[in-house]
Amino acid sequence: MNANTEFNPQKMAEMVFNLSKDYTATTIEALKTSTEQYEKAMNTLIKQGNVVQDEGQKLLMDWMAQAKQGQQQYWNLMDENLKKMGNLFNTTNEKRAAK
Repeated sequence: MNANTEFNPQKMAEMVFNLSKDYTATTIEALKTSTEQYEKAMNTLIKQGNVVQDEGQKLLMDWMAQAKQGQQQYWNLMDENLKKMGNLFNTTNEKRAAK
């Protein structure tokens, strides 16, 4: 069997990881854009709407800030884990190249 046609499980895993990483990055960017638009709409509603009084405005603003903080922590965790996975493939490739 030719070396170019051999099944390489490491390469396959790396390709699947890269696909997952790209998908996750695209999804996170879409979520960030959606969140920004939601925040703008809520801020407009809170500041200009007569429905919510001062105490209610404070409560909604606090809730939005906590939600944003939770989302940022999630995105940071995802980014950190993707970097760790990427490092596993880089380490494996470096070990293979050193042989």
